Amino acid sequence: MAEVLHFEPKVQEVPANAMAEACVIGSILLNNAAYDSVADVVKPEHFYHTDMTEMFRLVQGEITAGRQVSPVTIAPQIRSSEYLGAEWLAKHLPGIISAADVRMAREAARSVAACWVKRSIQTYADEMRARAANSEAAADDILTEALEHLEALSNGTDASRPTVTAFAAGQALMEKRTATGRRGSSCPGWIPALRN
Repeated sequence: MAEVLHFEPKVQEVPANAMAEACVIGSILLNNAAYDSVADVVKPEHFYHTDMTEMFRLVQGEITAGRQVSPVTIAPQIRSSEYLGAEWLAKHLPGIISAADVRMAREAARSVAACWVKRSIQTYADEMRARAANSEAAADDILTEALEHLEALSNGTDASRPTVTAFAAGQALMEKRTATGRRGSSCPGWIPALRN
């Protein structure tokens, strides 16, 4: 009797780009003018890595308060942060600084935002799949809700919802089901993510 083969489905990595996240923050720390080039593209919640979210919040807070920020001036806040601390400062800040490229800061911010959009779509696709399987709601209602959600995402012009076309949002939603093996951890438009 022929042996039955069982294939484990490939686990899809979460869309994130650690190098782009580091580039955005490092660039601002080396040249505060870089903040102006990314402020309309990315917000703290768009960063996937919790430590980078906290770092962007710290840097953003200093700049919006009208203060200059640098690796030296931000160090005391990093040490006292409940999310970061002195050990994190010594281990990770040098890598963030080395990832800085002020000329690429805006493009890196776009990559961070694009990854956030993809994560949002993935999350919503999971919610819709569960709703379609378990809800008594009519199929038309579920479809309408999904289209409205994608339309809201694609029309978001403020920094909390980066703009994507409705086609791109819908295409990413469909790819969630049909192309789990094709996407890695980096997002198009920038360099591969660092491994933690």
